[in-house]
Amino acid sequence: IFWTFIRSNRNNIIFSFFLILFGFLMYQNLLRYYIPITENIVPWGDPFTYEIGYYELLNRIYRGEFYQTISYIFESNWYWLQKILLLIFSPVLINEPYSLCIINYFVYVVASILLYVLLIELDVNKALSRLLSIGLWIYPINYHFKEYSALPMMGLDSTFLGSLYCVVFSYLTFLKKPSSKLYQISFSIFLCAAFIGRGNAITVIALVLFFPTIYFLIQLIKNKNYIVLKNFIIPSIFFFVTVLLF
Repeated sequence: IFWTFIRSNRNNIIFSFFLILFGFLMYQNLLRYYIPITENIVPWGDPFTYEIGYYELLNRIYRGEFYQTISYIFESNWYWLQKILLLIFSPVLINEPYSLCIINYFVYVVASILLYVLLIELDVNKALSRLLSIGLWIYPINYHFKEYSALPMMGLDSTFLGSLYCVVFSYLTFLKKPSSKLYQISFSIFLCAAFIGRGNAITVIALVLFFPTIYFLIQLIKNKNYIVLKNFIIPSIFFFVTVLLF
């Protein structure tokens, strides 16, 4: 079954790896400008304040302080998403702003892949699907320092916006094929990830998922296929456990 899946989705998997490479090349291009900037300009404001806290977390990880690290991630403040990503990426991170912002690029790569999967499930032409998934990177606020959610910002606020992209794309894919366990789990993970990104309250997530949900409910009532609601069990368990812990 596994190899049948690989063969039938080979081109999609190859393009997903291309998106990973594309995101890495975009990050490499940023470094040409970012490193000289950080060597000559002293940062200030909220992003710089958060940056110092991220260095403190990385230093705890480097010192092997496991319990102190876990405590710092889940008890010090509400920035769970950023700090969990810092923990995951810590083997390749150093205490420099340009190193931290690779996390922003990672989140956008994931969002691009999820958008591509959604477009394929919607039977959009493959060439157009690939173009649109890359087009996610064109958003102009990504390439300056005036907006906290821009990709180069070391405060990692871009993860808030990126996680909303991820939850929307994974949700639409899940609604398209709700019986798929893969899409159930995917939506569950990104729903929880979006929630623990400080700034993305339940009301914010509810707003971005509101219209797809209304359309789904209308179709549900129209077709009287209420058994499909069982597919929401896994996402609901994930979400309510995360809410209780948070």
